[in-house]
Amino acid sequence: MIYMICTYSILRLPLVNPLRFIFFALLSILPAGLISAQLTVDTFNPNPNGSVTSLAVQPDGKVLMGGNFTTVSDVTRNYLARANTDGTLDGSFNPNPNYYVNSLTVQADGKILMAGLFTSVGETTRNYVARLNADGTLDDSFNPIANDGVYSMAVQADGKIVIGGDFTTVGGVTRNRIARLNADGTLDTSFSPSASSTVYSLNLQPDGKILMG
Repeated sequence: MIYMICTYSILRLPLVNPLRFIFFALLSILPAGLISAQLTVDTFNPNPNGSVTSLAVQPDGKVLMGGNFTTVSDVTRNYLARANTDGTLDGSFNPNPNYYVNSLTVQADGKILMAGLFTSVGETTRNYVARLNADGTLDDSFNPIANDGVYSMAVQADGKIVIGGDFTTVGGVTRNRIARLNADGTLDTSFSPSASSTVYSLNLQPDGKILMG
């Protein structure tokens, strides 16, 4: 299935040929943000009350969503929630960050990386980047401590985590807007590209090279 973020909505589309999907998506998204009947949308509708800026799908098919919302299906969920495969709210999952979640990634071991503008998760201090266990509880062993917002993450094949954003230090060490963490959340001191302005997006090429923008 393909999950698609629109303003105040999360849509789920049947899996189709990728080129055909891109072609019809470009034709079918109208100026008002409406989607025409050329694309079939199923009944998946978590109904957050604000913008969703990041999605991640867990191995069991449940859908993580992060952004600028405070309720999902009229139930309080601050900035991060999980939907069951049918789009209903997973009532067992409530990490409760105190501000926006910009990026989500599920690790191979099922743990959940989250980054954004928050400074606490579930009443525990976590500055801009944190890791959750698969059940939504905070991973106490992981605490990189960026000094400003984190907008994007990418997990390398070796488990190291590249982060990008507005920060200028990580763990008290100068790192200008891009840094790499070891799998345990400590700073990788061998990596320091030093970007001159905000890093909003990161991706990894098949050869391991890092794209940043």
